[in-house]
Amino acid sequence: MPLSKEEFVAVQVQFKSQIPKFSSSAMIRKGNPYIVFEYGRTICLSEAFGSGETLGDKLVVGDVLTVVLTDKSQDQLFVFSVSNLTVDFSLDDVIVYLFTYTNEMWQIYGFLQAL
Repeated sequence: MPLSKEEFVAVQVQFKSQIPKFSSSAMIRKGNPYIVFEYGRTICLSEAFGSGETLGDKLVVGDVLTVVLTDKSQDQLFVFSVSNLTVDFSLDDVIVYLFTYTNEMWQIYGFLQAL
């Protein structure tokens, strides 16, 4: 998840001074379901992949997702090929944490799919 340099430094300072607790929730914005993080970033559950499937279609309650925060572009961190994803970065360039896909998130996505 790309952040501006200032946002990345602010989150990095939090990590160095304490073990942060990132909360997440779900919301509907402009007719689309989102996972929302307390630092202001979102993940759209209805965004389609090349296959036509959405993230919301792939997730089930209890799935654990990894969030990678950085001020670098995706091309600087990951090398994609037909069958592989290679991670190529220094740990100083990223902040990584996990969160669980909750029933609340699933219900928001399911509500919009039922409309």
